[in-house]
This record gives sequence, C-alpha cells and structure tokens, in this order.
Amino acid sequence: MKNISKIISIVFLSLSTLLFFYIFYRSELYHLGEKHDFYLKYYIISFSFICLSLFSFFISKKIKIIIAFTNFLFIIGLYLLEIYIASTVNPYHLYNKLKKVDQDIVVLIARVDFLNEINKKTIPLAGISNKKTIQCKENVYFSIYNSDRYGFDNPNNEWDKKQVEFLIVGDSFAQGGCVNERDTISGNLRKKVETGSVLNLGYGGNGPLREYATLREYLPLIKTKRVLWIYQENSDLLDLESEINHPILAKYLNNKEFSQNLYLKQINIDKELNNILLERKKNNKKEYFIKFVKLYHLRTLFFPPKTINFPLINVLPEFERVLKESKEFVENSGAKLYFIYLPGFYRFSNKNVYYKYDYDKLYFYKKILQTLKSLNIPIIDIKKDLFEKHEDPLSLFPFRSPGHYTEKGFKQVAETIFNQIQKYENGD
Repeated sequence: MKNISKIISIVFLSLSTLLFFYIFYRSELYHLGEKHDFYLKYYIISFSFICLSLFSFFISKKIKIIIAFTNFLFIIGLYLLEIYIASTVNPYHLYNKLKKVDQDIVVLIARVDFLNEINKKTIPLAGISNKKTIQCKENVYFSIYNSDRYGFDNPNNEWDKKQVEFLIVGDSFAQGGCVNERDTISGNLRKKVETGSVLNLGYGGNGPLREYATLREYLPLIKTKRVLWIYQENSDLLDLESEINHPILAKYLNNKEFSQNLYLKQINIDKELNNILLERKKNNKKEYFIKFVKLYHLRTLFFPPKTINFPLINVLPEFERVLKESKEFVENSGAKLYFIYLPGFYRFSNKNVYYKYDYDKLYFYKKILQTLKSLNIPIIDIKKDLFEKHEDPLSLFPFRSPGHYTEKGFKQVAETIFNQIQKYENGD
C-alpha cells in the first residue's frame, strides 16, 4: 500500500509537470508569447496541480487514495460534460441523426475557394441547391433552412417574381446567422413589403469582393428596386485581405465582362459541394476527437477566447474600388444601392478586456463613412441608429456573448433598415 501511495503521488506530479510544460510550449513557443493573457489561467491551474502533487507526498495514504478517486471521478465528469456539449453544438452530430430519416439534409458549407482543386476553374458563391440545410447554433436550436435553386436561403419561388423589392448581399449576418429564415433580415422585410418579395443572396464567409461577384453572377437574373449591401465590421475587411489576391475573384475587378456563369453550373456545383461535405464529415471525426481530448467546448464555455482580430493592412483603397464597381453595376441594372453598417459584439461588451480597444479606429469606421459619402452611397448606420440608442445592446446577442444577433436583434435591424429607407425615399 505504501508503494501504491507513492506511485499515485509520482504519477500525479508527472502529469502536472507535463501539463505545465505543454502550456509553456503553447504559450511561449507555438504562440511566441503573444497570448500570455489567455494562458495565464492555465499556468495557475497547472502550478496548483504541481503544488498539490508535492503536498500529496506528505499526507496519509488513505487521504491520498480518497483525493485520487475524487479527482478521477471529477475528470470523468468533465469528459462526460464535454461529450454532452459537443453533441449539442456540432452540426455534423445533428446531420448524422437527421440523415437517417431525411436524405435531403445537408450541412452549410461556407467559403469554398475552388470546386476543382486540380484545375481551379470555379469558385462557388452559395451552397447546395434545393436541400434542407443545417446552418448553426447560437440560440437554443440549430437553424435549418430550405435552400433555393442556386443554394441561397430563400423560398424558391422568389426567383420567379417579375421584381423583388429588396435584394440582399453580405455574409452570414445578411444570410441570417443561426436563426430560422422567418427571423432573418430578409424574412422580416418580407413581412413589411406589400408584395413580400425579398431575395437574400447573403452567404456565410463572404467578404466584399465575393459580394460584388455575387451581384455580377446573380443580379442579371432578377429585377429589383433596391440592393442592400450588408457590411459587418468584425470581418468584412479581414475577408477582403485574402479576397483581393484570389485568382478568380480578382477577375471580377479587372474584367467587367468576366463571369463564371454559375447559374448554368448548379448541377456540377452541387455534385462537388456534396463531395466536400462528405470529406468534411470524415475530417470532423478527427477534429472531434482532438477537441474532446483537449476539453475544447468546456474550456470555451468557461473561458471564452479574448483575442479579437482586426485588419492587418489598410485595404480601404481596394474596398472603395469594390464599392464603386458595385454601385455602377447595380445602377446599370436599374436599382438603388444602400449600404448597411452592422456593429459587432465587442464594442458593446462591459468586459474590460474588450474596452481597451478604440473600435472606431481599428475598424476604420469613420473612413468607411467618408468613402461612402465620396461615392454618394446612402448609408444606414445600424451602430448609430439602433445599437447606440438601445438601452441594452448586449441583449441583441445570443446569451450576451460574441456571435450573430438574436431573433429580436435581427427583427430590430430589419425594422431600422426599412424605416430609414422610407425616410431616404420620402426625402426626409
């Protein structure tokens, strides 16, 4: 028993020391010391374990066994909780479950760079068409929508209308991230217009150049009065950094006649995206196991990431060019372009870690407004017109955490857009 007691202490000390050095490796070598704030809590935990393991050499074997057994049960409990959390937020868990009873179910595939990796001929700008699509979960449910004939989140018959009141482009915020279709910006706008005709061409992972490409590919297929350009301050300029160097996306800026004719390729797009879905499903198993070992979901729940990404380079000249070309293209189609500025979570957080940033400066807020003014593009500033006037802006985010908006948030955004456009068009 004495030897067993000593072995328990040695094992505990060894594991605690390994944990400490692993944290040191991640913090100081892998991340080059740039994430001290994030890893500080893990340093404290691992050091506490080392101290506790050293202390264990001096306590009775009976108490030591009790502590070891308690820790064992605690660890088992942590991993059981990790399994539960992962199963509720991983879309592929739901996909595998629903696939047994519905063969038309798919998972949203965002931001695919090429369909054919060998020839690099085509870049899709939407998802798999005519499928029930699992999107994401930030509220208490997974959002699921029926994709239209081109893979967007719309009732399919919207494409058969002679004219739609609003056509929307943007990223997942425009698409309606993690809420059902009726609660998206487009879903709420449909309730406000007499014809109920709104076409949503927003898609997860889009940046400004992808949105311009989307207009080039799909706007000629439909007639609309207004194009709503949904801009999200957290990600759009970051996305543009990579988009401007994309071999296909760059062609939209450099050649006004360029087109992939995506609407004619939907059968092939669906085929290739289904292959990607199967590959991601397979890779998800490996990712799931790694995250399971690291207690990823549990750690994220209690210690959410505090790192905020900002544009690394000034891409405003490219952004201005994209908007200029987009405005010209929209107006040539007989429509009016409106720019909708959406704020992110961080600027409204009451956590000190987020307040240390000047968001207007880091997001180029004032410069973007100046760019729009110089291009004579009307702006609807949701940051100023809604969030800064709201008594509790954090209530418009799910569980008051970083993410998309709540159902209530999207509804109020849509109402603000609708009312502001009415003011513009009435000359107020």
